[in-house]
Amino acid sequence: MKKFIIAFCSILVLASCSAARIDVTYVDYNKYYQDGFLITPAQYYQKFEPCGEIFISVTPGYTQSQTTVQTTSINNNGYNRYGNFVIGSKKQETAQQTTVVTQRDDREIRTIDDVVEIAVKEAKERGANTLSNFKCNIVYNPNFNTIIRYEVSGFCIKRNDK
Repeated sequence: MKKFIIAFCSILVLASCSAARIDVTYVDYNKYYQDGFLITPAQYYQKFEPCGEIFISVTPGYTQSQTTVQTTSINNNGYNRYGNFVIGSKKQETAQQTTVVTQRDDREIRTIDDVVEIAVKEAKERGANTLSNFKCNIVYNPNFNTIIRYEVSGFCIKRNDK
């Protein structure tokens, strides 16, 4: 009995131990700086024109590029939807069928780098050349250790370096 209790306790102690996990995420802003776009987690103290604040939340997965609605006329010639002829029905009854077609873009958003690229593109479209107070956040599901979403925020400004 003692051996059973000792074996049970040792299994319980050993099974409760888990390996340490270290996640390192590195986002390289150098390619944007080489292009003249500055990303900084600090506040920008030089002269600038404010463009606005940006918040982006992205769930990893495929992007959808286009959604179209197709309408088709169906002529049933007196048959119901099961293919059986209905006595006394109109011969040329026409129904409208609407189908929503979504085409998937093959570009997949998988990393925080993809979301930073979206943020830079959105900021450039608004006339900004700097993202200050920039923050990146990865939200994990603690139960399954999967990524729920990426969050990026920052203040879009146009630097006046003159």
